[in-house]
Amino acid sequence: MHLKTSSWLSTQLQASDIPFIHPPDASFPTVSSPLTIDNAILLLQWIQNLKSRRVHLPARFLACVKQGSWLRTSAGYKPPNESFLSSSEWGVLLQSGSSFVDIPMINQKFYQNKLHLYKEELKAIGVRFEFQEASAYIGSRLMSMAASNTLTRENVYSLLRLIRFLREKLLSPSELINSVKDGQWMKSTLGYRSPVGCIIYDSDWAVASCISSQPFLDVKFYGEDILTYKPELQLLGVLVGFEGSYKLVIENFKFSSAAVTPEATVLILKCIRHVSSCDTFIRKLKDLKWVKTNVGFRAPNESFLVDPRWECLLNVFDGVPVVDFRFYGSKISPYKEELEKTGLITKLEAASKAISHLFEQMVLNSSLPKASVLALLACYRQLKTQGALPVELLSCMLNEKWLCTSLGFRSPKDAILFNAEWKSLSSVANLPFIDDGDSNHGLSKEIHGYKDELKLLGVTTEVKAGARFVINGINIPKDPLHMSAATVLSLLGSIQSWLGSSSNFPKGFLEKIKGCSWLRTKVGFRCPDESILFDPKNSSIRIEDGPFIDEAFYGSEIASFRDALAAIGVSVDVRHGHELVARHLKSHKNRATISRIYTYLKECNWEPANKTSNWIWIPNKKKSGEWVSPLGCVLHDKDNLFSLQLHVLDKYYDKKLLDFFSHVFGVRNGPSAEDHCKLWSTWEGSVDVLSAADCSAFWQFIAKNWSKNTEKLLSACVKVPVCTDGTILLSKKEDVFIPDDLLLKDLFDKLPNRSLFIWYSSSSLPSMSRAKLNNIYGSIGVQAISKAVGKNDSLALENVSPTKAARGKVINVGMIKLVLAFLADPALDISAEERHKIVSCLLNVTVLENSEPITVGYNVKLSSGAVLDVKATRKLRWERESSKLYMQKSKRAPGYKEKLEFATNFADEISQGLLFEKADLIPLLAELIKIGSLMDFHAAAVEYLLKSKNLQLFPEDEEFLSTASLGRSRNR
Repeated sequence: MHLKTSSWLSTQLQASDIPFIHPPDASFPTVSSPLTIDNAILLLQWIQNLKSRRVHLPARFLACVKQGSWLRTSAGYKPPNESFLSSSEWGVLLQSGSSFVDIPMINQKFYQNKLHLYKEELKAIGVRFEFQEASAYIGSRLMSMAASNTLTRENVYSLLRLIRFLREKLLSPSELINSVKDGQWMKSTLGYRSPVGCIIYDSDWAVASCISSQPFLDVKFYGEDILTYKPELQLLGVLVGFEGSYKLVIENFKFSSAAVTPEATVLILKCIRHVSSCDTFIRKLKDLKWVKTNVGFRAPNESFLVDPRWECLLNVFDGVPVVDFRFYGSKISPYKEELEKTGLITKLEAASKAISHLFEQMVLNSSLPKASVLALLACYRQLKTQGALPVELLSCMLNEKWLCTSLGFRSPKDAILFNAEWKSLSSVANLPFIDDGDSNHGLSKEIHGYKDELKLLGVTTEVKAGARFVINGINIPKDPLHMSAATVLSLLGSIQSWLGSSSNFPKGFLEKIKGCSWLRTKVGFRCPDESILFDPKNSSIRIEDGPFIDEAFYGSEIASFRDALAAIGVSVDVRHGHELVARHLKSHKNRATISRIYTYLKECNWEPANKTSNWIWIPNKKKSGEWVSPLGCVLHDKDNLFSLQLHVLDKYYDKKLLDFFSHVFGVRNGPSAEDHCKLWSTWEGSVDVLSAADCSAFWQFIAKNWSKNTEKLLSACVKVPVCTDGTILLSKKEDVFIPDDLLLKDLFDKLPNRSLFIWYSSSSLPSMSRAKLNNIYGSIGVQAISKAVGKNDSLALENVSPTKAARGKVINVGMIKLVLAFLADPALDISAEERHKIVSCLLNVTVLENSEPITVGYNVKLSSGAVLDVKATRKLRWERESSKLYMQKSKRAPGYKEKLEFATNFADEISQGLLFEKADLIPLLAELIKIGSLMDFHAAAVEYLLKSKNLQLFPEDEEFLSTASLGRSRNR
């Protein structure tokens, strides 16, 4: 080992025996630059020693050795992994044949040809030895040049020459070819491609080039000489000749209708035949217009290959694209299967689908001409003779709206082929008649020649099968005169037919047919639900009495449509038509007719919704009458008081109908209290004199029906009856009085030409008693004379000198005892002190006698403001304030009348004077004093009288009597 090398290794590796030391796992900077021969050999020896001892070379150490530029090559110093050590066979050849690429061959001469001794070690550090590796290196260098756009045309020629050279020297160029054939370096007509992706153009590719974009070798770029290297190009992967390259045509297919010749078409079909998996290509073809037809290029799925069996289908529409055999001749005939794959229509089913689609489009655009419709029907007729029609076409013909009708385009099932039977119905329904005219979309009269075909397709050709059209298209004219009897009967026939298959009408039908008056009845045109089907066998009524359907107009056939009439609302049972008859009742004015209708309504148990409406006919003498409300009617008026106020029905109708009026309309049996009060009010304003019969009848009703309500009603009256000289007059009730005091009545009756007192009936009926009438009169505001009269009893003693009389003559123990016992009644609850105080005013009375009678004046004030005065005489007068009692002196012994008159006057004066603050007790005390006075206050009689009245004196009263200074009774 050289000293310098040893020193270097000792320094780097810190070892003395260098070839046998273990290298560290560290960088080795010395190998990054050229080594001398000795150092290079020493390094290889060291690696050889390590490998012989099976020492693993550390990764970092090995990497430095492999990548360091320390080996001398033909291209300068290079790392081992970029260097080649060639054999004598291929090294010189390769070096001379690849002058365009400088291969870094190790300079064996420089290393004194010793390197073959270290072949394994050189391999271990990356040196390459094989021809294939050198070929690959050349290829990779070429690809690097291509990547950097430095690969020239000459380089390509050099490569081709190298390949040819190697083949001539019997060396395999495969590794070289493999290293370059996939690189994008070869210039083609479509840009740079790999050789495998390029084609050499020739006549075999002429047709294919029209329909595909192929990467042909760019001969213009390389020059024609390039074609002399076809074998080498072929080795690189360049395609030479067509050789069934159908897949390439498919993969690079381009379309231009101008380029699609018959030959190109055949090539397309061959591609489909020879390429097993070409579904994408076929899908592309289906959308392209490459098939030549009689109307130009079309997509296959739009084009038809004619078949005589269904050629008629193609004649339905103008411009149907049929394959142009004048263009193709027989060239495409062998390819029917391939044509079918592209979608070309070759069979009836497919043709049916296509024609159906075209048919649908034309229907959608309303552009189906008459000729096409008739041709379609003719084709349908022909195809039917050959068997079943294709499903698609039949479905379109059945369901599409392709028949022009009077209501627009309709499908066959929604259309009608007109004939004379339909004429009568055309005025009551909007019907879809097929247009057989010659204008616009009219199909002319020729359409009738296809009646059988239309019927098979669902067109309605007979009226009996067209009920649904009438029902759904119902359109009753506004003027019912446009509806003949035949029209109505046909309409009812259609309704009856509909009911045979359905129990319900479509929405809106009943509203339309019930919404107008179109049925002729005996009372004019009426809506169905305002009409009745007459049946003389089941009714007492006549056909002219109500809205019965006019059989004279429609004929007896109308009765056969009973179900149809019932379904649209007509009353088909006369007994159930009472509401309609009743509704029409008021149009009549003949009493016999009206009575007959009443009888019918009674039989039907009819009742009105509004009983107060004007339901009752009242005839008059002018052969007319008026309709009045039941509220203004009564069945009877036995007293004949209300002929001007109420309608009395027993004057016009028999008893059976009176019961009907009462039950159904609520007509009252007779006038009510309210009616009587209204009658009285009428009399007040219009009658001066009443007959005794009318007045008696009126007050007899009031008396019999007296109630709080009657009282309330009659209280509003203004006048009441009075009788003057046998005549009953009506006078204001403020000026009429109840004669409850006959003395006063006698006084006022003496007034001339006037009666102040209420009238009384001469009837002996209990209800007409004076007590009952007094109660009634008093309740309605008539005053009792006793309460209404004013009294003037002031005492005037002008030119009179009264004489004093003994007090005991009138004020005695018996009288005081009676008064005290009355006041002591426990029911009155008057204290002893108050009793004694009341009686005390009698103990100081001075009795004065006068020879002249004492006069009392009475008066009543009338509503006019006038005052009526009368006068009466009295036997005595008590001036309480002055404690004086004036008496008329009796000139002879009093008779019974005078005695009773005195007792009455005396009792009134004393009781009124004592109890002026307790007026309600005055009449009771007065009666007791009057009886006592008539008995001259005899002691025993007084005792008996008190006991009979359940009265007594208490001890305090006895004590009061014993101390009082009183005169004694004459009869003790």
